[in-house]
Amino acid sequence: MATKTPLVIFSLLALILSSCDFANTDDEAPTPISASAFEINTSLFTTQANTKSAGPHFTNAALRVVPVSIVLGAHLAIPALVTRAALSAEPVLEDNLWTWTSMVVHAPTSQSVDFTLSANTLGNNTDWTMNLAYYDAGTQQTYDDFDLYTAQTRNGGSEGSWGLFYLLDGVRTNVLNASFTNSNASQKSVTFSIPINAENNPGDSVTYDVVETTRVFTWNRVGGGETVVAWNTATGEGSIIDPNYNNGVPACWDSSQADVSCPG
Repeated sequence: MATKTPLVIFSLLALILSSCDFANTDDEAPTPISASAFEINTSLFTTQANTKSAGPHFTNAALRVVPVSIVLGAHLAIPALVTRAALSAEPVLEDNLWTWTSMVVHAPTSQSVDFTLSANTLGNNTDWTMNLAYYDAGTQQTYDDFDLYTAQTRNGGSEGSWGLFYLLDGVRTNVLNASFTNSNASQKSVTFSIPINAENNPGDSVTYDVVETTRVFTWNRVGGGETVVAWNTATGEGSIIDPNYNNGVPACWDSSQADVSCPG
């Protein structure tokens, strides 16, 4: 029986190897997941100068945006903090895994947070895990070797998704999920969603869109309609559309937050 020559064997081996996609074979670390994927800014509605002289349209928008933003902000503060801090850490490649390890202080509580962000790249996708250790004085929970979030990014980190976890009654629990696109510093979209097995508001979501100075806050409630609040960060003008306000007709305010007719 004829045997394959070494040349044929090596050719087959090269073909097989070229078809495989090995993880973390590059010498350059992947671009870390952006902290903006964990950030939302609705400060227009909490600035005292705006709220004191505001008309009903702005006030009703604030009554919807602010409470939801507070809840989101409570969840997002720590992941945004450690993800931003990871950018200043030096990445290390070990056992085909990139890691960023450092410590940062959570200013409101003066608590130090030790963290390790790890990345595993396969093809166009990068899987991320943020592991940390800290004491949460607010909930009196101790986080030790705790995976705060897992994430996946694509296309050099410009889009992806994540799942956020906290300790609830001592059990690691998925409290919030998100999908995001982050084209550049002046354009992004993040949709935050409550897991369907959550006790409160399961399936509800908030989409936060940024395009230059325009912000759009879209709050979808399962079985409860959709609220869309848009505003311009440069002028302070904006609008609200809500099925339970103004008969669902768009309602606008000007740069002084006074009620005005909507354009068009």
